[in-house]
Amino acid sequence: MNLIEARERETKLFAELQNVLDGAEGRQLTPEECEKVEKMNAEADQVQARIRSAQASESAEMRLGSARGGWDMQNTAVAKTAETDFRGFMHGAYGREFRALPITSGASPEAGDTLGLGMYSQFIEIMNRLSPMRQICAVDSFSTSDIRYPVQASQVTVDDDTSEGAAFDNYEPTFGAKTPTPRKFAVTTSVSTEAIDDSAFDLESIISRQQAESLAYAQDQAFLVGEGVANSDDTLFESYASDGGILKTAGNATTLSIQEMVQGLCELAPTGYFGRPGAFVVASGLIDDLLTQDDSVNRPLLQAQAASSFSIESPFQIFGRPVYVTSGGPAMTSGNFCAAYVSQGAARIADVGGLTFLRDPYSSAANGLVNLLASMRSAFSVTEPRGIVSYQLA
Repeated sequence: MNLIEARERETKLFAELQNVLDGAEGRQLTPEECEKVEKMNAEADQVQARIRSAQASESAEMRLGSARGGWDMQNTAVAKTAETDFRGFMHGAYGREFRALPITSGASPEAGDTLGLGMYSQFIEIMNRLSPMRQICAVDSFSTSDIRYPVQASQVTVDDDTSEGAAFDNYEPTFGAKTPTPRKFAVTTSVSTEAIDDSAFDLESIISRQQAESLAYAQDQAFLVGEGVANSDDTLFESYASDGGILKTAGNATTLSIQEMVQGLCELAPTGYFGRPGAFVVASGLIDDLLTQDDSVNRPLLQAQAASSFSIESPFQIFGRPVYVTSGGPAMTSGNFCAAYVSQGAARIADVGGLTFLRDPYSSAANGLVNLLASMRSAFSVTEPRGIVSYQLA
């Protein structure tokens, strides 16, 4: 009897026992009922002992397996795969390569919400916490690189001067499509075979966190300022004024004021994006200046929110909008873009094909090292330029 069967039998026994007791309500049990109750109690004790034994075995197997080890509830045994037993993969138990895929909804190419599963969800969760770009942009998962985002080419306008009986103006917007190019991001970590075999620490979490942090930084730099990205692709720190976005130029060549950030945000009002949720992202060189700006009685204008956590949300707000600080970004010099405001859904990141992990035991074999490479493909696109405010230094 496995764990599931034991629990089902326990439930059935208690139901039968309750029926007997309910039938004898208001009177004493007959000899036959007493004998039946004793037998059911004895069997229930045996079943509960089996459940406790199975649970103890399951817990022990999990500890002896991997920190990410999954288990088969039907057979109360650890089902080890490369994704659930990353240390085993490092040791060479599952070949040289595996791919951790998200589960999404929708037709192919499928874009939808990622479900929390194993290695993929843990890796992406770390990236999302550390990358401002992945927090302010909508993130989609695609099964192929055939990405086509709809982009509204013209905005609907309202004719408030139509006279009675006159024809309405043409309110039909036009749409185009954007097909961003997925870029490959990869990071390698070298681990000694002794560390894999002997380490008592959670080596899997250390490696995955290190690699996720590196990929998050690389994506921020690529999608913010185009580091290593072709000029034809979108980047957030540029002007979208020609497509209906807002370009706010600072009055200073080396810094931007909070007042100017609010002014740029308010210019979204005619486009309808002012009422939509959104967030600011600022270059690391700008946050120092923003923190020192104060009012007439020396109170700081940018104050941390007491209820926020640096690891999962922005600690700052401007005009009720979160402010995220990138770990990189351009220098605070004349003509550079130093900040942007992104309305909800106006910019998107597309992850393609999940995460790929490659084990290379050969390149550094003479030194007793195993190289572990994590790679992913992602693309960035501004799909609603009217919801973007770009801030440029004078």
